[in-house]
Amino acid sequence: MSGEKILAGVLNNQPEKLKLPADLKFKSPDREELIIGFVNVLILIVVKMIRIKCIEEMDKYISDLYKPSDRITSTIPESAYYTDFPMPDDPHQFKDIELAVLKPHFGVAENGAVWITEERMVNRVLPFIC
Repeated sequence: MSGEKILAGVLNNQPEKLKLPADLKFKSPDREELIIGFVNVLILIVVKMIRIKCIEEMDKYISDLYKPSDRITSTIPESAYYTDFPMPDDPHQFKDIELAVLKPHFGVAENGAVWITEERMVNRVLPFIC
């Protein structure tokens, strides 16, 4: 069966659309409850999470764990490890990076994931290569 036939079949067999209730509201937990939920998922999936109050505290934590000779980079301008590098032509230039510090847009409490766009990671390979 061709892809066009499959897509046509899907298009022609859509369920009836339902309107959302006019009074649809969600109770949003407060910020601290969301953070606790996020941390609990990280603990469940065996991820170590460190809460920091400021960038300087983060830089200190990194300097306590890594040697000065380790290649560390951050895309956060306020960090002592900030690297203002252009979009690389060859992502292999990241191969010897020990740690990359990236600033996500937000965290997802249900699964412990973070949402980060390519603009904040410089190159899609950076969060995975180190």
